[in-house]
Amino acid sequence: MDARAAADVVQAAPTNGVIRSSGSSGECECQPGYVGATCSEECPEGLWGPACANECQCVDGAPCHPSTGTCLHHCPAGLTGDDCDTPCSKGQHGQGCLQTCSCEGEGACDPVTGECLCPAGRKGPQCLQCEWWWWWLHSDGTAVVALTRWHSGMQN
Repeated sequence: MDARAAADVVQAAPTNGVIRSSGSSGECECQPGYVGATCSEECPEGLWGPACANECQCVDGAPCHPSTGTCLHHCPAGLTGDDCDTPCSKGQHGQGCLQTCSCEGEGACDPVTGECLCPAGRKGPQCLQCEWWWWWLHSDGTAVVALTRWHSGMQN
């Protein structure tokens, strides 16, 4: 390829992908995360780095950054962290652990679905129901006593 053709390749290539053309061949040298004759293609999902030669190491096939290999925060429900290998903290759930549980009191929730995991004696979508004569304190300190089996509590 002549010098003019090589210049045409560099000129046609996006600036985010080309470092320089190599020799007189006009082949572009791409930045990590890019491939193709004009360095215009990002690495396919699951690959990263120079010439897209590295495989992502993210949990459950989560995607990684095409240049650095860092796992993107598209973690599956119930997991978070750079490598999507950290379970949600208590009180959090969902994709990337970005949602807050709506369970009352000490009720934790399933890190994937957000469904309340009620403590003994409590039941219901938000753990607001309890068995006969069970009682607990709301987060504001007010006492709650249930008067009938699986009945919503009443404040005293």
